[in-house]
Amino acid sequence: MRSKFAKIRPAAHIDELDFDHSFIKKAPFFIKKRYAKKFTPLGIIDTELCGLSGYEIVFYGESAAYLEKLEDTAKYLGVCAVYFDTDMPPIHGFFVPTGFYAKLFFLEQIIDKIVKVKKIEPAGLKLILIEEDEQITKALLRFLYERLNYLGLILENGHELLYSGLVYEIFENSGLNLSFGQRGSYLLKEADIIINLSEDNKGYESFYKKGSSYIELSENPAKLHDIYNKRLDILTVDKFSVDYEGSILPLKLFELILYLQSSSFYNFSGKKNVEENFIETENWIKYRNIRAKKLNF
Repeated sequence: MRSKFAKIRPAAHIDELDFDHSFIKKAPFFIKKRYAKKFTPLGIIDTELCGLSGYEIVFYGESAAYLEKLEDTAKYLGVCAVYFDTDMPPIHGFFVPTGFYAKLFFLEQIIDKIVKVKKIEPAGLKLILIEEDEQITKALLRFLYERLNYLGLILENGHELLYSGLVYEIFENSGLNLSFGQRGSYLLKEADIIINLSEDNKGYESFYKKGSSYIELSENPAKLHDIYNKRLDILTVDKFSVDYEGSILPLKLFELILYLQSSSFYNFSGKKNVEENFIETENWIKYRNIRAKKLNF
């Protein structure tokens, strides 16, 4: 639908690089290595992902030395999204999937799974959301409230007044009162499921009630250290794969496909009409029966 993607990775072998001169191609390894260090040639290989065409762009040596050349080459090839097989310095001008956005659209499936595993009566489910980005927080609240009789929001950065219009809308539509709290709030001590959007390393795990369930949405692994080490009673979900047209994909690759295939997700990730495009992307996923698989609990 849009431009192509690129997978950027270290060369498995130096001969994957595209050497400009035939005598370099036939030269011994140490000469190729010296040439690669001085001139930073790349290798470009056609590839595909679930029917989408793209490239593998390979380099040899330290990725930082190739950064500008990688960016220029990807732009020349018409690439708009890149993903990596190795740790890379920041690369600019492209969509780089992290899996964070993709996680948001499987919350309903994850909640249904938790309710089933924990044998929670859906009508009595108490769910708490810990905020981060205001627009995404509002989109999730609007998406979740219709299925709940109890919904709360822990304020990290914002203020209740930011949500006053949404509070009124939710109450008018369903009679549900959205509850607010901050760190240490009783809301956390009563919640059956906690959904955490926050990037803050300092967690709330000491406040969660015994046997509750926790869904981590950020890509910050340090946040889970205390939960995994101190709260073994909590059912924690932070990783899963996605069944897309019969292929089981990691979240990052699915997010890449979503960016290339779905106009609503393209706009959502660019922070355009976030709430509207969230719902449209959710519908796009439902229509194609794309499922979360291999949840880590």
